[in-house]
Formats: sequence, C-alpha cells, structure tokens
Amino acid sequence: MKKIYTLILCFLICIVTACEEMEYDHVLIVVTNEGVDRPEFSDAATLKGAILDVGNLKVTNYGFCYSISAPGLNLTLETPNVKNILAGQGASAEVGEFERKIYGLEKQETYAYRAYAKTDSEVKYGKQYTFNVGDITTPVFSAQVNNISKTTATALGSVSENQLAAVGGAIQEHGHCWSAEPTPEITDPKTILGALTAAQGFTSNISGLAAGTTYYVRAYIIPTGSTTPIYSNNEVEIKTVQ
Repeated sequence: MKKIYTLILCFLICIVTACEEMEYDHVLIVVTNEGVDRPEFSDAATLKGAILDVGNLKVTNYGFCYSISAPGLNLTLETPNVKNILAGQGASAEVGEFERKIYGLEKQETYAYRAYAKTDSEVKYGKQYTFNVGDITTPVFSAQVNNISKTTATALGSVSENQLAAVGGAIQEHGHCWSAEPTPEITDPKTILGALTAAQGFTSNISGLAAGTTYYVRAYIIPTGSTTPIYSNNEVEIKTVQ
C-alpha cells in the first residue's frame, strides 16, 4: 500500500511540474506606455512600450501598430491595411523597454497605437491608447549659391532651432543636391554633410559641373530615424561660367 501511495504522489508531482513548465513556456507579456513624446508642430512621435517576460518563447518581431483612430478600432497584425501601420523592431530574446519613432502623422487627427510581440505561434498586444495631433509645421529653410565658376560652386543652407525641433531635434544627414533639371532630389548628385543635433548653417562645395550649363540646387535634411528627405522651400537656379 505504501508503494502505491508513493507512486501516486510521484505521478501527481510530475503532472504539476509539467503544467507549470507548459504554462511558463507560453508566458509573453507586452505593455504599452500611455502617452507619446511629440515635439510641438512636428509630424513625428515616439511610441514606448516594454516586453516584461518571454518565457521560453522566441520573439520573431516586436514593435507597435498604429492607425488613425476610428470608432470600435481594434488594432491587430492579422488585418493590416494602409491605416494600420506596423513599426516593427525585428527579433528579440530579451525583456526590457523599447521605443520607436514614427513619421508622417496627419494634422488634426487622433491616432490609436499599441505595442505587440510576435512569436511563431501567437501575437500578444499591450493595451491600446490614443494621442492627438494638432497643427503641423513643415520646417522652412532656404538654399543659397555663390562663388560660381566653370565647374564648381558654393552652396549654403541653415537649420534654425524651430526647424530642428519640428523634426524631433536631430538630423541624421544634410547637404545639397543639384541637377540640370528642375527639382533635384537626393538621387541626383549631392553632398553628404552628416548629422546635426544643433541649429547651425552649413556649406557644400559643389564640383564636377559642366561649363556654361544651367543647374538647379536645393538643400535637404533627413530627420534621424527617417528615410524621407525634407527639401528647402526654394530652389536656386545657377549657370556656370562659359
């Protein structure tokens, strides 16, 4: 009889242990921070969240889903659309806080957002919150060009404190671009002057121009965390010396 009790006790212990391990294997806790960091008049905002526990699971992607809010909106990854945008961070096996800066917000709109973490078998979400976007001011800065010769020119530009604040306080790349056609873009010849974290003027030495040719020049900046350039509000037309 004692042997039977011992066997039953061992069996129960195995069941309890297996249940505890099974439950822990599937623990995945994600939270969304309420409130976003958004400079006044900016079209960008920083969302924050955290993964508190991953158990024994492998997180294949995590980040935020966000959208212009609508009545009854429930953001998910399974029903993506043009208004349900994913700001993914990639894979992670660690717990901790994370954040993601998003761009291209529309003025006078309310956005819904929540954090998520995805494994091979499930997606877990944090609580959904909303934030309001008021007026948005596009940074206004101008370009100038002087010292024009047969093959070179000097281009000037500047970024003010207000302009810097409007793009979140940091610029990862700036410079000038030019082309023989109007409205040059960064896919055309350009200078790359690096990052900016303070308001200042900047100068580009343009070379490789053809003599007696008309060119169009614009300054540009790319905010940190973005791939979309912002161009100067004016375009300078120059003609090199014959």
